[in-house]
Amino acid sequence: MPYNGDSFFEASLGEPMSCCIGGFHGNYHTNKRNHDLAGGTKEDGNILIAGGCGPMGLGMITYGIQFENRPKRIVVTDIDDAKLKRAAEVISPEKAAENGVELLYVNTAKMKDPVAGLMGITDGHGYDDIFVMLPVKSVVEMCDKILAFDGCMNFFAGPTDSQFSSEINMYNVHYTSSHILGTTGGNNDDR
Repeated sequence: MPYNGDSFFEASLGEPMSCCIGGFHGNYHTNKRNHDLAGGTKEDGNILIAGGCGPMGLGMITYGIQFENRPKRIVVTDIDDAKLKRAAEVISPEKAAENGVELLYVNTAKMKDPVAGLMGITDGHGYDDIFVMLPVKSVVEMCDKILAFDGCMNFFAGPTDSQFSSEINMYNVHYTSSHILGTTGGNNDDR
């Protein structure tokens, strides 16, 4: 990838943002009427970014509020109030609203039942697109439970444990068209 800038620090976020952009474009949805696939996150849908207050999560939020398939809502979860507060300072709900996106920062550790609480935010619809930003079994399994019909869960987190696994509801994969994938990297078209 050629780079002609004056200093390399100016492009230092190019690769991580390319990964985030690749994640949004890698998700997909199906159409039961004609079997066509629609690439990218669902326009006007609900997106969950689980464990999304780190640098990559902030990249996902930044792109999500600007992406052409803009969602109506992005919910970002974490279990640390300080990280949630800092993320909201970096990318405010007001900034997202300027782009027509409702942005919520949620501490799931403070919820009696995170699955019910997160589903309640969507009035029971669930999340059309989920990005799992950390390789934690309980987080993956929670996200599997809150996918909407034809929902796409992107296991974005790169585990270091080659045996990392979690339980996925295969009934939902078949009957509610749950999609599970992982994306990594990007390309020169991610700008």
